[in-house]
Amino acid sequence: MHRIIFYSFLFYIINVLQLVTGGIVVPRSDQPFQLLLQSVPFHFLSDWYQNYKNNGFDWFFWNSVKLSFFNVLLLFPMGIYLPVIFKMGSWKRVITGVFLTSFFIELLQLTLGFFKLLEMSRSIDVDDLILNTIGGMLGFVCYRIGRMMVPLKNRKEKRLSS
Repeated sequence: MHRIIFYSFLFYIINVLQLVTGGIVVPRSDQPFQLLLQSVPFHFLSDWYQNYKNNGFDWFFWNSVKLSFFNVLLLFPMGIYLPVIFKMGSWKRVITGVFLTSFFIELLQLTLGFFKLLEMSRSIDVDDLILNTIGGMLGFVCYRIGRMMVPLKNRKEKRLSS
């Protein structure tokens, strides 16, 4: 069972890398490197508000909401994999692991963009770090709830069988 979990983790990591890079371009892109930095925390809420204020619940509003939701969802599984595979059982370790994973993704996008190996320029976005970390935390909460429920289920089955 541990092997299946480990291989599913590798599959997950490969898919995350594909999603966040959009694929590596060889030969290198002709597009000039452009550093885009969004350093205002929770700026996505301002985006939501501005999109709603300007056009209501149109495509741009829902696209902004969708992208934020996908940022949460991206590292949700990491909050489950870290305690299962790497035996990280504490909040601090899991949050640190998820945050460092998110930070690595941002640095990877910056590095690949600098060397013109990405099709499109990517931005370094503090909101991505926040939303990815929240997603990992939610995954860890689900893991902890699941761990509490499994022993209860086993205890109930033992009582019923005796």
